[in-house]
Amino acid sequence: MEEILNKSKRADEVGQAKAILGDLTQVKFVKYIHLMLDVLGAISATSKLFQVKDLMIFEVKAAMDTLFSKIHAMRQEPGENLSVFYEKYDGETKMFDNRLALKGNMIPFKDDKVSTLLEKIGNYVLKRFSDFDIPPLSYVKVFDFLAWPHRLTELSLFGNSDIKALCQLFSGAMSEDEQKKGTRRMANIKSTGFVSER
Repeated sequence: MEEILNKSKRADEVGQAKAILGDLTQVKFVKYIHLMLDVLGAISATSKLFQVKDLMIFEVKAAMDTLFSKIHAMRQEPGENLSVFYEKYDGETKMFDNRLALKGNMIPFKDDKVSTLLEKIGNYVLKRFSDFDIPPLSYVKVFDFLAWPHRLTELSLFGNSDIKALCQLFSGAMSEDEQKKGTRRMANIKSTGFVSER
């Protein structure tokens, strides 16, 4: 950019280059680049999980909840990259990493709109995957063994209506006898998987 400013004879190129350079050297811009590295890191980890593993439907919901939690945590404390920005920026000299002079004022993390942006990103994630919370996708939570109640009395009732609803949903592919067996089979699975009453 500075090379264009020094060598260019055209006023329009110089004007554009100065405007772009002014934007790129704003405290806010450099800070938001670091913030986006944190957000993209969380999204990339979730994306890689989807690419590498064959996830069950209920595991997709759990992965998205984890992503939301990571983004929400960034609202309370700066992420790894944003923390680096805060460490390397000197508010008195307005130098970043002792190499780059920045313009504009630094807003403290707690007063910054970073939190609002992260809230919007987190809410988008929740909204985008909200279908997992409503039928018929929500019925498959019954297969998430980690979510099963630990007390035998609670476990015996857990998910019975979900299994019936799934059997009804797939009634075109199941005989009436298979549908009836579905709830009994689930009861057997639950009793087999049950270790001890707590």
